Amino acid sequence: MSAVRLAASAGEGGAALVEAARKYAKLEARLNGTSSDLIGLNPKQQKAAQAELRALREQHGEPILAVKSSLATTERLTAELEVNRTQLQQEWQEALGWLGDYGFVEPDGALSARGRACAAFADGHPLIIGTIIADGWLEQLQPGEICAWLCIFLKESRGTDLSQSDLPPPTPSAAFEEVLRETDGLAEILEVELDRTLTLMMLDWTDTKDIKRIAMWVDPHMLGTFVKAVMRVASYLDVVKEVLLGLGMYETHNKLDNHMDLLLGGLVTNESLYLRIADA
Repeated sequence: MSAVRLAASAGEGGAALVEAARKYAKLEARLNGTSSDLIGLNPKQQKAAQAELRALREQHGEPILAVKSSLATTERLTAELEVNRTQLQQEWQEALGWLGDYGFVEPDGALSARGRACAAFADGHPLIIGTIIADGWLEQLQPGEICAWLCIFLKESRGTDLSQSDLPPPTPSAAFEEVLRETDGLAEILEVELDRTLTLMMLDWTDTKDIKRIAMWVDPHMLGTFVKAVMRVASYLDVVKEVLLGLGMYETHNKLDNHMDLLLGGLVTNESLYLRIADA
């Protein structure tokens, strides 16, 4: 318990000690020239203040110094808290203004359709993913292209330069290239860097289902990383479909109905290890 709280809990005597400590601190500040008063003390006033300090010490003893120290600490911490509160409030208003400028929140502070789409994603640059989805860019893509687009946001996206490979990577369609440019534009606003390596591999995978082609672009020991990326995209698509339903984009949602077959066909997964009675 601080000296101030201990003194205050002692009843009237404790309250008097706290007031005396405040008076002591003010007198000391005026003597030391650290008071907020613009006018200093003349010699006569200095002597009177010193005498009053001695009287306070004689009346209250050492406890007055402990309470004075606690009061100073409390005032310092209170001032710091106020500074932090003001700074946080300012940063909050700036962030809210930024979100409003880019259409993530309504004027009343509620999430917009774009904001709700972004909020559905916990990682992978949700502000970019949600914006592209809410603005309807996925409507012009084929299911395999949507899978490939999601790969941009995976941490496994960076890889070797496919342009140097003996097997040329697939060329995105005009519609897909348009979505990629829009995605890059958003990434530039947010000052993030995106890589298309895994995107091109996934585009090829959803079209050919040929793991041998993927093996020509990655080292053999990295094939497991590609499989992991496929599973991550499958997980992402579950969230994408929920967002599409919430936005009323039913046509785009429906064309992703068979996304598991599209992604996992040709791969050995956990599910492959179990026999299904229904298939027997």
